[in-house]
Amino acid sequence: MNIGSHNSLSYQRPKKWWMRPFHFMAKCQEVDYVEQYKLGSRVFDLRISFNKNKAGKIQVKHGCVEFDIPMVLLNSFLKYIDDQSDCYLRVILEFNKEPKDIEYQERRFKYYCRTLEYKYKNIKFFGGNRKYDWKIVYNFANKDIPTLIDRYSSTTSLFKSDNKFLRIIDDLWPWLYAKIRNKKNFEELKDSKDYLFADFINIR
Repeated sequence: MNIGSHNSLSYQRPKKWWMRPFHFMAKCQEVDYVEQYKLGSRVFDLRISFNKNKAGKIQVKHGCVEFDIPMVLLNSFLKYIDDQSDCYLRVILEFNKEPKDIEYQERRFKYYCRTLEYKYKNIKFFGGNRKYDWKIVYNFANKDIPTLIDRYSSTTSLFKSDNKFLRIIDDLWPWLYAKIRNKKNFEELKDSKDYLFADFINIR
């Protein structure tokens, strides 16, 4: 079985103090990228936007939550998976709805994606989408796209119910889904050649 880690850098704490009590809603991994690789992850997931007020500074995000990830850490992550020579990286422009500065965001995103391709030759990049409508913003040169089986809380509900409240509980707490379902999901896909794209890949 092949493994991918959803929202790979979300183990870092939120940057803004008032978001920290809600980290459990945005946190999808609890071990760092080196440990994720050691656990078998070969697909990683990077969600970004750009701060127009800070000269286009890169922000690593999940939904509305921005993580406290300095450029040195982001670059170390990229260099590490590049050095392994066997990793994919999905890059997403992360917005839940269209921002007012969408043209600026897309322009910066395209430039950053081109920079990634130029600098990290051993990473197989894919994605290039904006999140809110999944439109392709940047076409990566790599055409070797992994087949991802999404088995994490934002796409799969624990509760087979018409009750909307029950069906969003595990969306709000990805750890809960991982704790209850990861072991079964890993077992079901152990003979698959596809990638199980999962939250909390250390929970099995």
